[in-house]
Amino acid sequence: MTAPASELAPPLTRRQLMIGVLALTAAGCVRRRPTDRDSTLIIGGTYFGRIFSPSVDNDAKHLVFLSLAAWGPNGKLEGRLAERWEPSPDYHEWTYHLRRNVRWHDGVPVTAHDVKFTFDLEIRPDVLQESRSLFQSVDVLDDWTVRIRSVNTTGYLLDNIVFPRHLLESLDPAKFREWDFWSHPVGDGPYRFKRTVPDVMVELGANSDFYGGKPAIERVVLKTVSTGAHAISELRSGAVDLLVYADPAQIPILRSEPRFRAYFEIFEWGSLAIFWQTRGALLSDPRVRRALTMAIDRRELLGILNWPRDLPIYDGPLMGHQVERHQWPDPLPYDPTQARALLEQAGWHEVGGDGVREHEGQRLQLIGLVPPEVPYRTIATYVQDRLRRVGVRLELLFLERASMRARLSTGTFDAYFGGKTTSPEGVAGVFEFYPNPAVARLIAEAKLTDAPAEQDRIYGELMDICRTEMPVTFLFPGVTTFFAHRRVHGLSSPWRGNPMPRMDELSLGPAEGR
Repeated sequence: MTAPASELAPPLTRRQLMIGVLALTAAGCVRRRPTDRDSTLIIGGTYFGRIFSPSVDNDAKHLVFLSLAAWGPNGKLEGRLAERWEPSPDYHEWTYHLRRNVRWHDGVPVTAHDVKFTFDLEIRPDVLQESRSLFQSVDVLDDWTVRIRSVNTTGYLLDNIVFPRHLLESLDPAKFREWDFWSHPVGDGPYRFKRTVPDVMVELGANSDFYGGKPAIERVVLKTVSTGAHAISELRSGAVDLLVYADPAQIPILRSEPRFRAYFEIFEWGSLAIFWQTRGALLSDPRVRRALTMAIDRRELLGILNWPRDLPIYDGPLMGHQVERHQWPDPLPYDPTQARALLEQAGWHEVGGDGVREHEGQRLQLIGLVPPEVPYRTIATYVQDRLRRVGVRLELLFLERASMRARLSTGTFDAYFGGKTTSPEGVAGVFEFYPNPAVARLIAEAKLTDAPAEQDRIYGELMDICRTEMPVTFLFPGVTTFFAHRRVHGLSSPWRGNPMPRMDELSLGPAEGR
């Protein structure tokens, strides 16, 4: 029965209506209308000028162009443009089977002919002459299958993008770097180029025809920002959602900001290490070098750097496929008691009362060369303190790059804090200050084979030498740092910190972990 009019509630005032709407909204009963900002990811970086130019090495290219393969969320290599691949028995030829449902952004299918066109273009001396040392020939077996003879296949799987033959084959290769295509690229990746404001921003839109389905993030803006504190201000103000290749020195600032997280990604072939000058009298005994390594708590050092404590620690160089398989060689333990015992066995005793060990009138006093970047300064200062506790004095010299090279060339140092690549092409630098015929032979062998089993044998022997002789103290793998708002979902450390190669697998939503 309907109540009499006199018993009905009086009409709500405008103020009461507004209060009710606000209450319902807070309770989730009234949905806020989505805005462009809800589906837009703004990425801040310092290198977004001419990012699609072949002269620029930039991960942002992978938003518009597919690589043949990329690292997956568990650190495993997964196909992108290439669905699968297999090597020849001698590992000098690789056959790639392309996905058949990938199209250029103008609708033309991507085929093996595009791959051959790209590789043939890059092998030209007037285009990218350095690439001639990386591969020898490309053969199209059918529209979806291509065979590449190469001396460095891993690099192609991870990094190589392909250009559209139908748009570029009529252009003059001599003007390769001047092509207008680089200002208005047509790719095959998860995002389409929309517009650019030079030195300010690049705007990309989700590709609805992407082979994996339209990306969840509708719009990506690459915004040029300065480094350091200014970049952090951009993040905290909401002007950007994510900072790529961020300054790790800013990590403590974000610790008090629950809206943000720091992510890390491991360099495939990079290691931060201390390289000992083994030619000098102070460090010629491997027992001393082992003692110095065991005096350093590498896990604690990760915490001091605000880096993930579960990053792998190892003693010895690594190949790329060992990183992929997570085959980290066991490190020497942190054991200052054993470190002191080794120094005593080597004849270094504390006799002067000042805490510095001596041997036949010489003091165990070292000179360490340190690059100016913040992580190295922090690492070196920590190592200095740890060595002091076992009777070793380490004097630190913080040098700019030019002064560093001059000092290294003369050999007037005992320790060098730096980063080195451990790929076959770069591993010789790891042993630069350790003349050893067996090491030289193994490095030469590593450059001549692509067979994983043979590379495992070679690098296994190098690891054994490292653990016995300890010419280098490997601290941990090199990492790059990324800062992101918690509304960005899908990032993780240490394999998915970089959003660029797999942006189509990320999404935006309510802040995680609040």
